[in-house]
Formats: sequence, C-alpha cells, structure tokens
Amino acid sequence: MLTNIPVGLCTACAQRNQRKSNASNVSPGNHPFTRLYSIADIFEDPQYRARGNIRLTESRIGDLAVPEVVPRLPDTPGEIRWLGEGLGAQNMEVFGGLLGLDGDDLVALREQGII
Repeated sequence: MLTNIPVGLCTACAQRNQRKSNASNVSPGNHPFTRLYSIADIFEDPQYRARGNIRLTESRIGDLAVPEVVPRLPDTPGEIRWLGEGLGAQNMEVFGGLLGLDGDDLVALREQGII
C-alpha cells in the first residue's frame, strides 16, 4: 500500500482525468474519495436543491445566495436574521463606546484615513 504519495502527483493526476473517471480509478483500492464541488456544481446539484442548503437572503446589494443553517433541528431550527451592516457601521460603538474616544478623536482618525 502506498502511503507517502506527493500531493503534487495526486493533484496532477486528478486534473488530467475527469471527475467520474477519478472515482472509478480510486474506488477499486478502497481509498477514501469524494468529489470536490465548484460553486457551479453546488448550484446545479439536485441534492443541494432538495435539501434547501442554499437560500436567497436580502442584502444591501439585493438578494444574495447564502448557505442555509445546518443542521436544522425541529425545536431550534436556526435562522439567518441579517448578513451584516455596511463597512464602518459600528465605528461609533467600538471607538466611542468601547475605546472611549470622543467626536474630535474620531474626526482626526477619519482625516488620517484610519477609519
């Protein structure tokens, strides 16, 4: 049994062969194998669709496809409430509230391009 095969050799072999033929090449030796999905593969896969693993969520730029919460438990299924605010939205809270900087300090930091 081979155990110390260089990663580059495995990568080159996988790139030379199509995904389906790779599975048949490795399976006879009982080696672990799984397909690596591209983003396009994920969106085209019927199992991803059937399981609802990707959902459209409202964002600042319009609807955005994001991974759904996993696992989904019956009593506490989890949810995506929001995708976050814009860059710098919490500056006042962090710099003013947590660090104790006042308005003049924040203006100076803005003028210097720090925030």
